[in-house]
Amino acid sequence: MLAEIDQCFVEKRGRKADIVVLACTHYPFMANLFRRLAPWPVDWLDPAEAIARRARALVPQVANAVHPDKFDFAVFTSGNPDFATRRLMQGFGLRA
Repeated sequence: MLAEIDQCFVEKRGRKADIVVLACTHYPFMANLFRRLAPWPVDWLDPAEAIARRARALVPQVANAVHPDKFDFAVFTSGNPDFATRRLMQGFGLRA
């Protein structure tokens, strides 16, 4: 894991990186591990609140959107969901 975060810790001309952005959805869950492994203390920036505010601001734009087949749907931005995920979504009344 240290090899994964090591590239965030740059030292140049006596100055060290002092902020690392947790720019992936699962990184905040690993922040405590990152803190322990970090070669020096930094501020860890979790953009989740800002992303949630932006998503909430966009909701009115799609609030009245209706799928032509009249079912609620889940949108995955990381690729096509596998069979198990699609079945799970169906259990919640969603199509993926």
